[in-house]
Amino acid sequence: MQTDCPRVDSSTTVSDLVEKHMFRTGRRAFLVIEHDTLAGLVTLHQIKELPREDWHTTPLGDIMTPFDKLHRVKPDTEISEVLEIMNAEDISQVPVVSSDKLEGIIGRNHLLQVVKTRLDIGI
Repeated sequence: MQTDCPRVDSSTTVSDLVEKHMFRTGRRAFLVIEHDTLAGLVTLHQIKELPREDWHTTPLGDIMTPFDKLHRVKPDTEISEVLEIMNAEDISQVPVVSSDKLEGIIGRNHLLQVVKTRLDIGI
């Protein structure tokens, strides 16, 4: 789980996110904040679905997955269950939430690294 989740304001345009954050960090998913509250998640997949000519005028709030529609897990959710959710829903990131408080985010690549490490160790 990553606890240093990148956050961007819902009014940020898609082009600003891509140019100022994605190109510089290589991250593919960002938490979207609205009035200091987690509003949702925006991913590279959602950006790719938007015509490029609309990137400069479209705020992230228009294309994000709203928080109440996000698939979430608890901090104690088993890795196998998280992977099942990701596969069943065809998603690459799952927010980790405890008592309606964001604890972090689990990405598919990180999860697969953990599984590989466990296999390498023999667990």
